[in-house]
Amino acid sequence: MSDISYGVILRDFLVSDQSSFLEIIRKWPQDVYDIEAVILAIQDRLQYTNSKPLSEALAELYIREKRFSEALKTLLLLRNEAAFSLIQSQQLYHCIEDNIVDLMNLSSDKYAASLLIWLKALEPHNFSLLTLILYLSLLLSKDLRDNH
Repeated sequence: MSDISYGVILRDFLVSDQSSFLEIIRKWPQDVYDIEAVILAIQDRLQYTNSKPLSEALAELYIREKRFSEALKTLLLLRNEAAFSLIQSQQLYHCIEDNIVDLMNLSSDKYAASLLIWLKALEPHNFSLLTLILYLSLLLSKDLRDNH
């Protein structure tokens, strides 16, 4: 089949069965359809509906296209903890400060543990005072727990 045929099938599922659409996106190799056209179709559809499967598919396609910042934003909107592993695996440390509140709301414990790891990998002068205070607070509380 041509990439146009795969695109037609995807567009049909995009409208009629979004859960199946997500499964197809996860299963089909990315070279059988035009990813950018599918991303645009999902973005258009999301203007009219709030669909978790479509948003999940969009995040996955962003990752395939190495559009990691956009994937992170989508995962945070979904309140999906995969955002933490995406930051770690793709070293998206520059995105931490812009998303502090969303990351903490997603999982304050996971954020605290991740922040301890992330900030060790970076230069402290790259972060705001708020982030550094939070980091020091986490280090102190960790030291207190370890000493008891």
